[in-house]
Amino acid sequence: MKSDHHLMAPTAASAPVIAVKAEETFFNVVLMRINWSALPLGCSNLWLEAISEETSMATSRILVIWYSRTGTTRQVGKSLTAALHCDGEEILEDISRGGILGYLRSLLGSLRQKPSRIAATSKDPLTYDLIVIGTPVWTWSVSSPVRAYLITNKAKLPEVAFFCTLGGAGGDRAFAQMQELVGRRPVGYLAITADKVASGAYNAEVAKFAEALQQGLARQGESVAASAA
Repeated sequence: MKSDHHLMAPTAASAPVIAVKAEETFFNVVLMRINWSALPLGCSNLWLEAISEETSMATSRILVIWYSRTGTTRQVGKSLTAALHCDGEEILEDISRGGILGYLRSLLGSLRQKPSRIAATSKDPLTYDLIVIGTPVWTWSVSSPVRAYLITNKAKLPEVAFFCTLGGAGGDRAFAQMQELVGRRPVGYLAITADKVASGAYNAEVAKFAEALQQGLARQGESVAASAA
């Protein structure tokens, strides 16, 4: 399995993207009308930082959510959250998967393709335009906690994208299972080997994947705007 990301054309547009563009236009007008030279020393930077933060919040309609047993998928999930400037959340369980017993429990659960019992998540998928879902690959399959999340939230999910971390193979099968569970094709997917994560050689792939997802949402907004005109 190659670790390079593979992208597919976005399939559906969502109205909130138009609101994002309107808010971006508003902030551009504000920036043009401020007399920056009249502000006290240092205030201009504070204003720019505040406006940039508000703009980022206004455009943050993406949620990155993941499960991680060893921390590898968590590392990628946090990097992707930072690259997208969006919300992030980790799927949690009540049981421990540490040590050899936890490892064997994980293997058995994935072989049986059974969802595990996960804690309730705090982020509501209905409030987002895109959910990026990450899983470790267990025996060429999606992990049991991510399977549980997809089953629980299937009716709430907007557009989806997938990412996974893996030892070297099984990503394609895990993505196929995730697609079957949600009942739709992802707008994009990314697979990264654990070796790349450990060496830190995955950041360029994450950045490219994030850029492609953002461009996809932008194209959706343009399509909606053109249809409404």
